[in-house]
Amino acid sequence: MYHGDPTHSGYLNAQGPSNNQTLWTYNTGGWVMDSPAIVNGVVYFSWSDAGYQEGPNNSLIALNAKDGAKLWNFSVTGKIYTSPA
Repeated sequence: MYHGDPTHSGYLNAQGPSNNQTLWTYNTGGWVMDSPAIVNGVVYFSWSDAGYQEGPNNSLIALNAKDGAKLWNFSVTGKIYTSPA
């Protein structure tokens, strides 16, 4: 959820990572227009191949948070401007 809770406080009662190493990367080939949501080991985000303009390829993508493997991709006809919830 955006900023961690229903009140959007930005506070998370959890321990952060113990190091600053990148575990994986994922090349979208386009623009990521929102902040990702991470729930139960899955990273959700939207992307567009056209940036801020209307384009033919707009999707909601789910990745495995441990290794970055794509779990699924859902194409939409319009733009997604907000973070998944």
